Amino acid sequence: MVKANSSLVAENHPAVSAAPLKTGSGGWTGQLLAPPGALALLVLLFFGSWWFAGIAGPENPGRWVILTIASAFTVGYLALKRQCGRHLQRISQLEQAEERLQAELAEHARSAQIAQRAAEENRRTMWKVFKASPDPMAVLEARPGGIFLAVNQSFATIFGYARDEVLGKTPVQLKLPANPDNLADFSRKLEPEGYLPDAETAFRTKDGRIVWGLLSAVTVEVAGKPYVSWIVRDITDRKRIVTQLIAAREAAEAASRAKSEFLSSMSHEIRTPMNAILGMAQLLAETELSEDQRHYLDLMVVNGNSLLDLINSILDLAKIESGRMQIEHSEFDLAELVDKTIATFGVCAHSKGLELAARIAPDVPGWVVGDALRLRQILTNLLGNAIKFTDSGEIVLEVGHPALFHELAELQFTVTDTGIGIPPDKLDAIFDNFTQADSSTTRKYGGSGLGLAIAHRLVGLMGGRMSVESELGTGSRFSFTARFGQVLHANDSPLNSGRLPIPDIHPDTQQTAVRRILVAEDSPDNRLVIAAYLRREPYQVDFAEDGKQAFEQFTANLYDLVLMDIQMPEMDGLDATRAIRRWEFEHGRVPAPIVALTAYALEEDIRRTLSAGCNLHISKPLKKQALIECIQQAMQAGGASDFDRRSRPSPYYS
Repeated sequence: MVKANSSLVAENHPAVSAAPLKTGSGGWTGQLLAPPGALALLVLLFFGSWWFAGIAGPENPGRWVILTIASAFTVGYLALKRQCGRHLQRISQLEQAEERLQAELAEHARSAQIAQRAAEENRRTMWKVFKASPDPMAVLEARPGGIFLAVNQSFATIFGYARDEVLGKTPVQLKLPANPDNLADFSRKLEPEGYLPDAETAFRTKDGRIVWGLLSAVTVEVAGKPYVSWIVRDITDRKRIVTQLIAAREAAEAASRAKSEFLSSMSHEIRTPMNAILGMAQLLAETELSEDQRHYLDLMVVNGNSLLDLINSILDLAKIESGRMQIEHSEFDLAELVDKTIATFGVCAHSKGLELAARIAPDVPGWVVGDALRLRQILTNLLGNAIKFTDSGEIVLEVGHPALFHELAELQFTVTDTGIGIPPDKLDAIFDNFTQADSSTTRKYGGSGLGLAIAHRLVGLMGGRMSVESELGTGSRFSFTARFGQVLHANDSPLNSGRLPIPDIHPDTQQTAVRRILVAEDSPDNRLVIAAYLRREPYQVDFAEDGKQAFEQFTANLYDLVLMDIQMPEMDGLDATRAIRRWEFEHGRVPAPIVALTAYALEEDIRRTLSAGCNLHISKPLKKQALIECIQQAMQAGGASDFDRRSRPSPYYS
């Protein structure tokens, strides 16, 4: 037996055998030699040729073999059968893999086509959005001086160009930026992050108009090349409205300042003559008068004070509306304030047969921190109205302590009367400016209708609320809350705190030296009133008619105190005060106390007097006792005020 190679198997039918071929139907040789294949095989063998075929053997129909038969004259026929099923299976697997690969490639091709169509559709959609966007949009080269590569119609329209006029040009060539430096700065800010939103920018149109826009830019990369995309939102109308609002606000502020200056001037012009009128009335009241003369004098004083109250109300309203009303924060004795306020109305209430009482709850603190002047103003208004509109019965002021808010004591004040009451339909408007419950009220009771409006707003500034309950013909109940700081000690008066020396009350050590006072006042009437007020006091009084004279007299003499009118010719009181302070500093003099005599009532006017170097201020019209107390306080405190020590590093003012 001869083996051709390892692929030949030494078995009956899968081997190479030298035995003669058998005919018949049995075995694979029989199948091979069956006609008509036998004839073809014999012809091939006769001519000495090879026969090569692939057949399935009968022993295992599932296997295929390759059969090679050659002519062999010496040994018969040599049949070679090469087993190749494994190779054919591998070929079949490769063919199947190829078919799968081709199917996958076809699927990928279809997906790529779909993606390409989608990308193309997206590109067309984005281009449509780009062209149709109402906001101006543009694409530029991402380099300094980059040209416009694409712009939408909105971009061209807003700046007055055709699209073709923009493409291929730089923004600077088109003179689009109103300020080229701003565009350069914008580009520098864009570089680090590649995104810069809402930069307010001014653009210049083709015809020279200025258009304001919010410019947003982003750097994008396409096919490895960077581009800059612009979106401009037109804010020209908004900018114009903002400009108009700013102008309107400035005009309103200017009008408010003009109103304040006008009111301040009117206050001075009214208070100056009122100072002479009421001052003379007070001096006249100290003389011997008949009953009729005293009655006439009382009427003059009452109506003069009513006029001053009206002026003060108008000034207060103006300060509140302009936001210039300042609430002070100083310690005061609440019980004493209530007692003095009640005492002020005692005579008036008893003259009408009314009972006037005050009740303070036990848990109400005695001393609080707040604005005593404004609290007294509110209580005075409520009590005054209650007495005015009550003909019989009683008026009660109650003070309660309902709550604490972050170390602040919220106190509740209530004024109850048994007066005429308020109609229900008028309650909502009772706190409006120039409003009274009935037009006949003004004719019968008088008043401007400002008191409650001002009181209501003052309560708001003090962190509280005001309300009213009323029944027509029965009476009214006004309530308000206000917040105050709490004081841990019983008394913080200047004497107890050590800020002022305690005066010696022993006769043998009392100050008996005459003090010299310089009064700078341009009004002869007011000079006369002041001279009369101080005639019986231990002061030597000299007068100057303007600020220049006051400075000259002060530097030529030695004065213990100066009463300085603020509004004077030649040199006003503020300039005169500054000049005096400078002279004192240059000559090493101890600063003399200067008291401002002001007819102004605005807080900023008072602050101006203090910043100029005044130690205290007193408002006209002057009352005798108030003036004397002010002089005494100023002389005790000396020439350096608390304001001076806190705010100024040097002893003179410029």
